[in-house]
Amino acid sequence: MTVDVYSVLQSISFRPPLAFYGLPGIALLGVAALFMKNALNLFSDTGFVSTNIVLKSVGIAVVGVILLATSAIVYTLIALLKGGINNS
Repeated sequence: MTVDVYSVLQSISFRPPLAFYGLPGIALLGVAALFMKNALNLFSDTGFVSTNIVLKSVGIAVVGVILLATSAIVYTLIALLKGGINNS
């Protein structure tokens, strides 16, 4: 059962890597921006720095950037393996 799920996830993630990894990465960056906006509004209004909100924002942004980098790397590797990029 777990082998079937693994093979399905593997085939889904390698066919459209920009959509599979890139879109969630962009969405997470948007969520991180919303958290940071809330933290900045709170600081602007009260002068209080909410480390919880800032840490959530930074953590979510890091995961988003990792997903975007993963999508670019997997896309490039697939293109190389298929011969889509020529080394001149």
